[in-house]
Amino acid sequence: MKKKVLSIVLGTTMAASMLAACGGSSSAASSASSAASSSAVSEAVGSTSAAADVASDSTAKTSSGNGKVYLLNFKPETDQAWQDLAKTYTDQTGVEVNVLTAADGQYATTLQSEMAKSEAPTIFNIGSSTDAQTWNDYTYDLKDSDLYNHVSDHSLDVNYDGKVAGIANCYEAYGIIVNKTILDDYCTMDNAVISSIDDIDSFDKLKAVADDIQARKDDINDQFGYDLTGAFTSAGLDDSSSWRFSGHLANMPLYYEFKDDGLEDPTAGEAEIKGTYLDNFKKVWDMYVSDSGADPKTLAGGTYNAEQEFGMEEAVFYQIYPSSYMDTDGNGIGDLPGITQKLDYIKSLGVNALWLNPIFESGWFDGGYDVKDFYKVDPRFGTNTDLVTLVGEAHKRGIKVCLDLVAGHTSSECEWFKASADKDPNGRYSD
Repeated sequence: MKKKVLSIVLGTTMAASMLAACGGSSSAASSASSAASSSAVSEAVGSTSAAADVASDSTAKTSSGNGKVYLLNFKPETDQAWQDLAKTYTDQTGVEVNVLTAADGQYATTLQSEMAKSEAPTIFNIGSSTDAQTWNDYTYDLKDSDLYNHVSDHSLDVNYDGKVAGIANCYEAYGIIVNKTILDDYCTMDNAVISSIDDIDSFDKLKAVADDIQARKDDINDQFGYDLTGAFTSAGLDDSSSWRFSGHLANMPLYYEFKDDGLEDPTAGEAEIKGTYLDNFKKVWDMYVSDSGADPKTLAGGTYNAEQEFGMEEAVFYQIYPSSYMDTDGNGIGDLPGITQKLDYIKSLGVNALWLNPIFESGWFDGGYDVKDFYKVDPRFGTNTDLVTLVGEAHKRGIKVCLDLVAGHTSSECEWFKASADKDPNGRYSD
């Protein structure tokens, strides 16, 4: 078998990540407010591609060592760029800059948790006027700040409540990521709809290609040694994936409707949506659903991951968020016995590896990643015996089980964490 990948995956749609400086009167942000009021906040960040320029400009304007900055970043792929920028800024100004990057798909949860702390983020990301409304008490008006004046294009700034709540620092364009090798192989088949990717010049042509790949996926697998389940990756509608469609994809028809209406700030939206281009949205969505291997009835189950489907090789991973999967005791929370009950169904999908999000005993301030006891299954999911049973039954079916474990990320209630703060002569719990 050559590869286990899908031929086409939905890319990101037209969206922007916004930087917001923390302010407001909430007690949770009180310490952040004093830090944000210093010039360090308005100077410390900018486009990551212009990191050196921003840091250099700041040198002359920031008094050495004043204040500190805590930036909560939402894009894991930009973490290194922010870390480099933070170091450069600290080296040149003496101002401490700390960057925390949230785990993929966990930004909203992480932001909620961090904002409740005494040392809240002074700079964080928002993506829309809805976010600006949610965090309105925590944001400063960035208009005429040094950061605002440094940025030349303000067409995607987030404006809310009479202030510039966020300045765009990252722009993503709508598109479709293609596995070119598989598509090129398809183009060599008899009666292929296209002879090269360049022939796809309209939605109708794209849909014809997707429909044909979907109908002939077994022939493609047999002829070229792939293991396709559909033309498109699964359009998951759980919280970790729905933003692709309810946010990014939906931005497209709304953007053009607002543009037609002459709206100066498309991010502000309008009180009434006419739906001028929503039929186009429906056509794209219907194509995603009909030309993938996913069962439309299970899209909200939290079991689909487009990136994994696109890039997996030998293992067909099946991610399960236990809390929202199968509940067997009627308390409204999924559990390990529920996963065990569904193993035959999971096996029928061709899965040979399960990935479980955190199941250890937790304080549940950070989606289960704040582990209290690494040796104990959280009671909401069952017992250690339930986990042993699940692993044993999975192995009988040729399915491996991977546990989501971040060993360096614990709860403050974890005994190991507490021991690290005490005298630890043997260095067992601390560096």
